[in-house]
Amino acid sequence: MSEVHRSTTPPRSTHASYHPDGYGVSEGLKRARRPFFWKNTLTGGAILGFAAGVYFYSISKVKQDDFSDLATLPPSSNNIQDSLASASQTLSNAASSASSQASASLSSAQSKLSDLSQSAQVSLSRLAEQAQASASDARDQAVRAGRDAKESVRAYADKVEAPRALEPKDDARNRLRELILIAQGRSL
Repeated sequence: MSEVHRSTTPPRSTHASYHPDGYGVSEGLKRARRPFFWKNTLTGGAILGFAAGVYFYSISKVKQDDFSDLATLPPSSNNIQDSLASASQTLSNAASSASSQASASLSSAQSKLSDLSQSAQVSLSRLAEQAQASASDARDQAVRAGRDAKESVRAYADKVEAPRALEPKDDARNRLRELILIAQGRSL
């Protein structure tokens, strides 16, 4: 391939075109970093030195600590026992006061609950009485309405001159039924 042809066609491998030398860094980036090489080197060295100093200082302090200061502490077992006794006394006092408060609140809640249940029983009994009264009133009204209907039917029957059998209004339907029964061979 000629040089002209190579420059006009897109490259086959993006990696080879952007990183001709490899190492994942382009020439432009290498050129841009070149003036700051020594400054970046000194900054990195200072950071690395500081981290190493902190690490080794902490290791040396741990190695030097033989925990000898714990042997020179005064015995404080009495103080611990006193503090444990006072803590247990405080805890028992708090528990007894909490139980007395809880029992007082429980008794007040029980009295409120009994008052509430009594008022609920009274209201339920009143509702039952009202429901029974309304049911008996409805029953009486239904009986009266039935009597009135029976009386009106008797009065109508008395007004009618001759009692006759009630026939359906739709005569055509009755005739059709008769024809179907005859066709099936049944009796009317």
